[in-house]
Amino acid sequence: MTIDIRILGPVELAIDGEPVHIGGDRPLTLLAALTIDIGHAVPVDRLIVDVWDDDLPEAAEADLQSHISRIRGVVGTTSLLTGDHSYTLDLAPEAVDAVRFERLTLEAERLLPEDAEAALEACVEGMRLWRGTPFGSLADLRFLQPAAARLLELRSSAIEIRLEADLALGRHARAIPMLETLVTEYPYRERLWFLLADALARDGRRVEALRTLRRLERALSEIGLSPSRELQELEQQIIDEVPPHVARLSRHG
Repeated sequence: MTIDIRILGPVELAIDGEPVHIGGDRPLTLLAALTIDIGHAVPVDRLIVDVWDDDLPEAAEADLQSHISRIRGVVGTTSLLTGDHSYTLDLAPEAVDAVRFERLTLEAERLLPEDAEAALEACVEGMRLWRGTPFGSLADLRFLQPAAARLLELRSSAIEIRLEADLALGRHARAIPMLETLVTEYPYRERLWFLLADALARDGRRVEALRTLRRLERALSEIGLSPSRELQELEQQIIDEVPPHVARLSRHG
């Protein structure tokens, strides 16, 4: 039996590839709470707060046990363990789609300098795991917000790696429309601006590339910031017509 827990979209439990209904928002919230701490004991008191927040029922612990039994009936007694006033989802981390996505993103980042094609394939494989907003309708729950924000940031990084792989493979014309959309959506994410200017320069559109960097400079000046050193170096390289493959922006820039 293959257990798959999906949180890159609405929370879902699947067995051998087929989604299994375990109930409404409460059991799904419990599954999410156990999943973000997979392999670790989660205290009952914390699970109750996570699942019910400020709307605690009188028999919260009994209700929690009922939801636990429902999940355990699907994943098996050896996969959901009872401890000292705690529960542990005892599965390999790779059972979670978000863990597999992170592994693929890190693999793509590692591969990018030497094998852009393999990096692109890893990104594409990872992005196929996404089905919507992390945790779906549960994303606004306080205890899930940090995990949701981290996954969205990781997704942005994966998109950037994929676009950089496209540039490395000479597919700058394909990358430009997506980058133009992304810099509008994320106006202060410097790496997207870097990649857009780089792509335009690679496509022989040096004037547009320089105008792109000036747009960012104006936007940053409005909030009291200046472009990073890497962006300034890219601008000079475009002016000097240095081959664009020399230019690289740190993923942490």
